[in-house]
Amino acid sequence: MGSRKGNQPFDLVWKNIAFIDLREEFRESFSLVRKRKFEKHFAGQVIPIEAPTCTWYGSPEIFLSILLQRAVVGVESYLPTAVYFMALMNERTELLSHEGIRDPYALRGRGTADNYYNRLPSLYDPKFALQTFDVHLWEQTKQFYRDVRNPLFHGYELEVKKGDFRPIRASFKHIEKLYGWLDSWFSIDKFVQWVEANAPRMRAGLGNL
Repeated sequence: MGSRKGNQPFDLVWKNIAFIDLREEFRESFSLVRKRKFEKHFAGQVIPIEAPTCTWYGSPEIFLSILLQRAVVGVESYLPTAVYFMALMNERTELLSHEGIRDPYALRGRGTADNYYNRLPSLYDPKFALQTFDVHLWEQTKQFYRDVRNPLFHGYELEVKKGDFRPIRASFKHIEKLYGWLDSWFSIDKFVQWVEANAPRMRAGLGNL
């Protein structure tokens, strides 16, 4: 999908997140959060958090908010990449430059969740839409975006009530289920095999995976 550059004065250069790394980051975050000993950081005294990629010395609630934000950003970044590579592997060339893959909001769905989980995968095949594939998971996802994703991205951070980590783990568990839905129609293993078989074409310009 390539890199992009903004316009002055915000002419930063952007590149795609390595999508395989997104899964690994999520696994590491969920593994950390689901450990009972992680709860000790929310018992009162601030204790440094030893995470796989850093040591955090600040507020544990800010750190947890960042982890959950990154998890949401991860799945939202993974989805367009999955659709793009499905189109690439199956020679659906008309989709490779589709505006909706670069900007899912251009799909004009009924909100962010509809754009990402229904309209975006439907570009490749309507049966991949979450509302078609799993109605219950789709209903949960709408609630997740209303109760978790939207506050996280609009000026709120987590406030962890002592002894109750269930909503935190439920949030990460829901993202895990979304990755499970993704895996039902996009296989990393098959994509890696395709890359190995098409190495010359990959060197010609697909960039980082």
